[in-house]
Amino acid sequence: MVRKTVGCFRYEGDEALTALEKVYVFLNPLINYFYPTKKCIDKKTLPNGKVKRIYEKQLKTPYERILEHSVVSDKDKARVKRNKASMDIVTLQENLEKACDELDYITCKNYSAPSQGRHYG
Repeated sequence: MVRKTVGCFRYEGDEALTALEKVYVFLNPLINYFYPTKKCIDKKTLPNGKVKRIYEKQLKTPYERILEHSVVSDKDKARVKRNKASMDIVTLQENLEKACDELDYITCKNYSAPSQGRHYG
């Protein structure tokens, strides 16, 4: 999910680090509270050697999985519910896009195309 969002560039320097941290501030809540994921519940090796994964039928967010889990205390579940109630998916998504744009700007600035100098041959 992270590579889909920020790409596969090599980010260097304090400015890029700060921009990348901003991206994570908005991406992490989206992933954990709003984006549902598949959970692998079984793996079977087929006769041809390939591995077939079997997933849950119902997609759920990590937030939903925490609320369903019996080991998590009621106090922690209440805290997680308060966190989600204070979030707005539209605002998070807009801020994520702005942070990604800022990161792209820094990347383009730091990795401009090489100059077209003389070629000796």
